Amino acid sequence: MGQTQLRGTADPSSYEDEQGPPVLLLAPALVVTFLGLDIALGHDLGLLFGLGFVTVCVGLGLLAEVEDFFLAAVLPPLMMLGCMLVIGIAMPSALGFPSAGAVEGVIAGFAHHSWALGLGYVTTLIMLGVRGYSMRLQRI
Repeated sequence: MGQTQLRGTADPSSYEDEQGPPVLLLAPALVVTFLGLDIALGHDLGLLFGLGFVTVCVGLGLLAEVEDFFLAAVLPPLMMLGCMLVIGIAMPSALGFPSAGAVEGVIAGFAHHSWALGLGYVTTLIMLGVRGYSMRLQRI
C-alpha cells in the first residue's frame, strides 16, 4: 500500500529552492534605508526620504513579478505607515513637532509626506496597470 497524501499539501523540501519575492522584500528595506539616511543627515524627515520613497515605488512597479502584483499594489501605503509609526514612537521630533506625542507625530508625518505617498502610490499603480495591460495584449 502506498502513502496517502492529502490534497493541497506539498513536500516541505520543495520550498527550499524558492527565494520568495525579492522586490517585495527589498522595497521596505530601501525605504527604511532612506529613512535612516534622512534622519542621520538632517535630524528630521525631509526631501531625501520623500524622493527615495517615490523612487522605491517606481522600482516596485517596474520590477514586481506578475503573481505579486496585488502585494506590490498594497505595499506603498503600508511602507509609509510603518515608517511613520516607527518614527512617531521612537523620535516624534523628527516629524516636525517636538512637543507632539506619537499619534500626533504619525498624523503630522502623513500630512507632511502625503505628496510622496500619493505620487509613489499612483506611479506604482499606473506601472502595474500598464504592465498588466501589455501582458494581456501579448496573449491575444
